[in-house]
Amino acid sequence: MVGELPKGYQAGHFGPKLVSYILYQHYQCRVPQPLIYEQLREWGIDISVGQVNRLLIEQQVPFVQEQQQVLRVGLETAGHIHTDDTGARHQGKNGYCTVIGNEWFTYFRTSESKSRLNFLEVLQGGQLSYVLNESARQYLESQPISVRHWEHLPFGDTCLAVDKSEWQDYLGAQAVQSARAVQAISEAALLGGVMAQGMNAGLRVLSDGAGQFNILAHGLCWVHAERGLRRLQGTTPQQCRNIERMQERLWQYYRQLQQYQQHPTMERKAELWLLFDQLFRRHYRNHPSLNMVLKHLRQHKAELLQVLDYPQLPLHNNAAETDIREYVTRRKMSGGTRSDLGRQARDTFVGLKKTCRKLGVSFWQYLLSRLRGDEEVPLLADVIRTKTAAKLQAAVAN
Repeated sequence: MVGELPKGYQAGHFGPKLVSYILYQHYQCRVPQPLIYEQLREWGIDISVGQVNRLLIEQQVPFVQEQQQVLRVGLETAGHIHTDDTGARHQGKNGYCTVIGNEWFTYFRTSESKSRLNFLEVLQGGQLSYVLNESARQYLESQPISVRHWEHLPFGDTCLAVDKSEWQDYLGAQAVQSARAVQAISEAALLGGVMAQGMNAGLRVLSDGAGQFNILAHGLCWVHAERGLRRLQGTTPQQCRNIERMQERLWQYYRQLQQYQQHPTMERKAELWLLFDQLFRRHYRNHPSLNMVLKHLRQHKAELLQVLDYPQLPLHNNAAETDIREYVTRRKMSGGTRSDLGRQARDTFVGLKKTCRKLGVSFWQYLLSRLRGDEEVPLLADVIRTKTAAKLQAAVAN
């Protein structure tokens, strides 16, 4: 007798429940591959070590596409995102994993560098597009590039390249050769590509202060800002008192910002803006290290006070550090990845797992639904849209 295989069995010999179990054990419970194999063999399942590995990393294109869709919709609907990065080994070489997310989604991407160019590529979700649109123009206006380059750059909505080699050919045709100009124009074109894909034009980016994340409306974490004071070591009793008092004033101001988030008003916004100067424009005699920290805070006033314009912006970047801790734990347990498919699978499933958790979706039921090919669990991107719309309606009602 001949019949059509059910959807869940068309990809291989093993059914969707067993494949879901293997994926769940490795990506949710952090069980290493050798232990998964040993457990399955003790249950009497005829499976090889190589097959376990293939089930974990191969034929995962639908999951990769859904994770990219999660990022795209997350950036479209988000008022702010948090971001951070950490070290990641791949094929015996040092690399970096970048996390992007907010209260509804998490996206991981591992690459070889941690530059601003890399961050903009991560924001595009692996599908590069270089566009010199109005957003790119505004970015370039803040960069020190030669006037002659402006005459040859065709600003518009046309996609000029879809990969790095094609983009390098375009820059060569435009006689852009200096390293600084290539970097600035490339960053602008990548930012333009992100905006052309639908990213919210008013998006705010919250980080720990690393320079590669400083794009659009950039907000800084107050906890990281306070660490500059915490690291100071006074050499006299007076210097120790100066540091302690400055820390107390900073946290008092922090609590006032928290109160402002609950009840924002234009009057209170103006008061807090002026109070920042009163607190951090102090100058201490014979204490140059403390004066340098205060100068650093003043230089980043606009980034630290993004919350005055957007009260929903968190005052700290703890959420990003919580997200990236998942990756740090896996790095300690398993080291690095050895294949590009393995690296992609790890980034994809860890991101989907955390996104499911934030949306209140069972990761186990999600895996079963996708592998069975049914619609019991809706697309995560649709859930994000629903959650965001409901939150916006609640905010308007209040």
